[in-house]
Amino acid sequence: MVIPLEATAEGITVGQCVYFLGFPLGMMGSANDINNSFPIPLVKSGVLSGLCGTPLWELLVDGHNNPGFSGGPLVFSPPRERDFRVAGVITVNPLAFLPIYDVQGHQNLFDS
Repeated sequence: MVIPLEATAEGITVGQCVYFLGFPLGMMGSANDINNSFPIPLVKSGVLSGLCGTPLWELLVDGHNNPGFSGGPLVFSPPRERDFRVAGVITVNPLAFLPIYDVQGHQNLFDS
């Protein structure tokens, strides 16, 4: 069975659940007789926390990513619809710790 997924972010909404698929740390689901015996990716979920940039969007997802999900699809279902769509591809950006300042302008918590 083939289930086509449209490649578009049309209908995606900030605050909604999104899902990403991959093979974290080399793990995979059992294929048995489904998926033409190809490995089955694991699925994780997150929340679309924001959109950045124009004309190309960067989709900011609040979800826990492990090595092995990068390059996998980010999928969602628009509100009040049943079909899933592929909104993008998972990439990992290194964390950047920025200084935090209090109301007096003094740096605290993190050093840059």
